[in-house]
Amino acid sequence: MRIPSSEELMKQIRITIEVAWRNGLELSMINKWLENFTGEALGSKKIEENLALWMLYNFTYFNEEEVKHLCKLLLKKYLHIALQDKAACLGEINNVLKNSKFVPLGRSSESGAYVLYLFRQENDLPVIFFGDDLELRKDQSVVFIDDMTLSGSQALKKIQKIKYAGYKITELDIRDEFVCKLQQKEQDQLTKYIKEHLNCNKSDKQALAETITSRVIRNKSFYMETKSYFEENTFSECLKELVEKYSRKNSDIDHIIIYKMNRLLLEHYYGEAIRKGINNIEVQKYHLLSFIASEKAKQKLKNESVNVINCIDIDETAEVFSEVSMVFGNYQEEKLLCKKMCEYYGKKLKPDYPLGYNNCQYLFGLYYTIPNNTLPIFWATENWNPLFIRHEKNYGGEVKDAFGKYI
Repeated sequence: MRIPSSEELMKQIRITIEVAWRNGLELSMINKWLENFTGEALGSKKIEENLALWMLYNFTYFNEEEVKHLCKLLLKKYLHIALQDKAACLGEINNVLKNSKFVPLGRSSESGAYVLYLFRQENDLPVIFFGDDLELRKDQSVVFIDDMTLSGSQALKKIQKIKYAGYKITELDIRDEFVCKLQQKEQDQLTKYIKEHLNCNKSDKQALAETITSRVIRNKSFYMETKSYFEENTFSECLKELVEKYSRKNSDIDHIIIYKMNRLLLEHYYGEAIRKGINNIEVQKYHLLSFIASEKAKQKLKNESVNVINCIDIDETAEVFSEVSMVFGNYQEEKLLCKKMCEYYGKKLKPDYPLGYNNCQYLFGLYYTIPNNTLPIFWATENWNPLFIRHEKNYGGEVKDAFGKYI
């Protein structure tokens, strides 16, 4: 059995675009994208184009109307779970909402904030239920909102930052404010400690801060038990004591000392914010609402006592080249050829993840973004004609081509 011809696939794709996607994708744009496939990978441009169209035929695209529907469905799912142990009456629903704080996952400029805006609009919720600066109460539920939770790693990192370290403390705060406050003697002690125990030979302030802040503080019991000790002793004494106490053979230095060291450092300069962080641990419940989530990500967050509520589950069947792929069910020969083609071009486009971030091999996108977990052949831009536009995050702090862009 062979996949349909390019002509038949193109016919079906055009119907899908018009009826389901409704994104203005034109035939000329598809043809321009197909020009990328020159035959270098498989020795035949015709075969490569046919396989590329087969993947486009299997691509899932969520248009604006569908995303808004997912916003409504997410609230219904959240309320259903919150009301399972209570009488499902209007008054109780209002109480659930009043005791919930809806916040975006990540910065205000990221997709979580955009989804949060749609979520509030589509469900006609009062703005008082929302916030981006957390002053948490123990009796409320904190509800993070994002569009996709695929690996769970980024979500976990962002939630832990709020849950354990206090919302106001960020790596940039510590890098710019905390490290410059250390006296030279303390800097030398800290650098020596990192060199000896963390296999790090970097000694400049920024690298030092990045190393220190690479782990999130989460040891509440240690903080509570030794709080008075921190207050009664100098920084140098505490540092010396910690290093001597935990520099024993067969001790897990990375796991034990870094948590205690970070707690000491943050407490020394950010005591009030740390106390807020301790309060955050005692918040009643943490939830993450997400349109799409993988079972692996849900389990990872469950281990942190974060309940993931999602509309769409994603598993190995969504990975294009997995053994149980829905895309190539009966077309095993074509799957091998297609994987070879995608790896060939993908390595040129994104050498670190030719089949998508974390080797996810996905074929989906939303009208406002394409995740980097999707195959790069659909969205990469460097020396490539993309079919869908993905707006990469600029973490460098520089405005690109500003002079020409704004005049």
